[in-house]
Formats: sequence, structure tokens, C-alpha cells
Amino acid sequence: GVNKRIHIGGECSADYLNSFNYNAKTLIICDCEGAEKDLFTKHNCSSLKEVDLLIEMHDFIIPGISTYLKELFHMSHEVQVITSISDSCKQEQYECTLFEENNPHLREIIFSEGRPDGMQWIFLKSRA
Repeated sequence: GVNKRIHIGGECSADYLNSFNYNAKTLIICDCEGAEKDLFTKHNCSSLKEVDLLIEMHDFIIPGISTYLKELFHMSHEVQVITSISDSCKQEQYECTLFEENNPHLREIIFSEGRPDGMQWIFLKSRA
């Protein structure tokens, strides 16, 4: 079997990411509401070179954060940017078979995440 370890903590810092013992295949999923630049720095990026990362980018809070993250990790990781689908597009594109009737108000509730349009995630796959 595969030895899997899941760590979910209440608080994280750049120093914590730098000192964490990454002794197995690791994926970090990060949605830190605009603290990306505080967490991922030139001081800890070398500690993360063998780690895969999925980070929600908040350019509307920190302009240029997507460019910053791409430049920070481009040497050590394959970079893929994923753009979210707007709530209105999800309502039109996704099939909902929970209810027989096609109720537009209900579809809006089901598919609405309340995110700003154009939200992006960056997937950084380690080259190691």
C-alpha cells in the first residue's frame, strides 16, 4: 500500500512552508484570500521544488500575483493556469437532473459559487 499523510493546519506561514518535512509526494492546495505573496517567497521556493501546488490566485486583491507566482516557480515547476467558469456560464453549460422542472432560480442557487468572474488557479507540477 501507499503511505498517505494528510496535514491540515489552522495557520500557515512562509517559514512553516520552508521548514516542513516533505518526505513523500506532496500536494499543497492553497486558497489564502490574497496572502499568496506572503506564503510563497524567493526564500522558500527552493524548499517547494519537489512539491506540487494548486493555488487560487487573487489578482483583484493583489494585482500581478499571477505573474509573480509564474516567475517564482517557472524553473522548478510546469505551470498551468486554470480559469474558473462564471456562475452564469455554469448554469447554461451544466446539466442538472436533481429536479424534473427547469427552474432558473433553482439552477442559479445550485451553480452559484459567488466568485468574481475570471478567477484563476495555478497548478504547479514539480519537474523533480
